[in-house]
Amino acid sequence: MKKNNINVMMLRTLISLRETKSISRTAEQLNVTQSAISHTVRALEAAINTPVLVREPRGVTLTAAGISACESAGIALDSIDNILNLSDSSVSGVVTLASIVSASRVIVPDVLTHLSRAYPKLDVELLIGTDEEVKEWVTLGIADIGIAFDFDANETDILYTDEFYLVCAYHQPNPAKVTLDALSEKAFIMSAAGCETPIQRLFKQAGLTPKVKTSVSDMNALFAIVSAGYGISIVPGIAFPSHWRQLVIRKSLTPQLSYNLCLISANQKGEERASNAELTDILAQAVKQSAASNKNTITC
Repeated sequence: MKKNNINVMMLRTLISLRETKSISRTAEQLNVTQSAISHTVRALEAAINTPVLVREPRGVTLTAAGISACESAGIALDSIDNILNLSDSSVSGVVTLASIVSASRVIVPDVLTHLSRAYPKLDVELLIGTDEEVKEWVTLGIADIGIAFDFDANETDILYTDEFYLVCAYHQPNPAKVTLDALSEKAFIMSAAGCETPIQRLFKQAGLTPKVKTSVSDMNALFAIVSAGYGISIVPGIAFPSHWRQLVIRKSLTPQLSYNLCLISANQKGEERASNAELTDILAQAVKQSAASNKNTITC
């Protein structure tokens, strides 16, 4: 058995599969893609060197080893909760987290769950906006920290690097190589969910202008509109819903487009450190932990 390869995501996945008997419903329950669930199962089976899941026509069931592992997983998660409850319950106050829409789908829920368990007296206020709004809120002190795409961040502020993809309807042409020159001639659906700045920057650097047909702030609506053939779009991996394969084709761009999703703080901009520095540090650490645990499954 390999050591140090079992993580909390594996435990949560196993327990959810026992309850739902469905990879798709488990993916929805854990807010990840179905392929991420399959990858997690394979990684768990490799770690314990035995199958835990049997795939059947109407769903999945756990093997005897899987059932045994699931019971141990429940005990382990309970123990983790107990450890979290040992944290200083005297920590209290209010912190404000600003985030772009796409990051609020995966990273923010984990942050809120962790903090509610570890620091029940800590109140987190949430602001959702574009990259520019997130940075402005942090700069003005309206938010303590933010999550946004940043082009000039220090390396220590980078949560992870996210790739941007072309998305188009299944009935549209599916070229092997996707270039900006070709995309600039097509009707474009612009994401207004925190992705517009890097996309516009990409076209500008290439000396091109996208033919924006409409802008959409709700990512589920954007994918539905693209699926209907109304236009194409460019979307970061973090923004893909779990059921995207049912809606669109995804292609990497040539050259590949990637941007850094970063932790934005007033401190990195040279401003005065917030008066509630301890609470801000707790929030920042929770964001970093969530990003680290999710970065391998976000773009599956």
